[in-house]
Amino acid sequence: AKGVAQALGVQAVPMVVGVIGGQLAPLFQGTTEKTIAKTAIDELLRVAAANGLTALQTMVADIQKAIWDGVKASATPDIHVIGPSMAYLSSADLDRYFAMKTTGNVSIFSYCDGIAFHPYGMYDPSGAWDGTWADFATFTAAIRTRMATAGISAYPLWATEVGLHAPWNSTSSAWWGSLTIAQKATHLYAWIQSYYDEGWQGIITYS
Repeated sequence: AKGVAQALGVQAVPMVVGVIGGQLAPLFQGTTEKTIAKTAIDELLRVAAANGLTALQTMVADIQKAIWDGVKASATPDIHVIGPSMAYLSSADLDRYFAMKTTGNVSIFSYCDGIAFHPYGMYDPSGAWDGTWADFATFTAAIRTRMATAGISAYPLWATEVGLHAPWNSTSSAWWGSLTIAQKATHLYAWIQSYYDEGWQGIITYS
């Protein structure tokens, strides 16, 4: 509504606003670079955690439990339920993922048969990574270490979206819109091979 937009001082769309303890926390307006958006969201989560607010993680875990309960009570209870996916994963992101618990304080991993990620923001068509992790093997090892701590080492590891990394802004990459179909196929094949080499069980691709 126009009144709400005026009250929030909206000058561009989209406008992203967080809510902490019932208080609005404006993050950014308009389209923005991935790194800027991630920094703003990470800070919001840091402030929320510092204030003992983990409502988002709890909500996700509660939804996961509801899905699990529904599947297991259905006519096809043998269907595998995969845990929620996260994207643009730093070490802190992984820690938050593995700490998720339901309202009843039960680990989210009690309600899934495997875990999944959208590992974007990690490499560009040259094969170089963005600096978050040294390489794909290091990233996978970080996940498996946390899986062992959580007691779910045997769970399959899924990549529920794998595709060509696409920057949000045409000025953020020299190769924006410049790759041919053949180049995309070459890079996608190399990425799928890296998942295979590191023992990821499920890979869902797009291009």
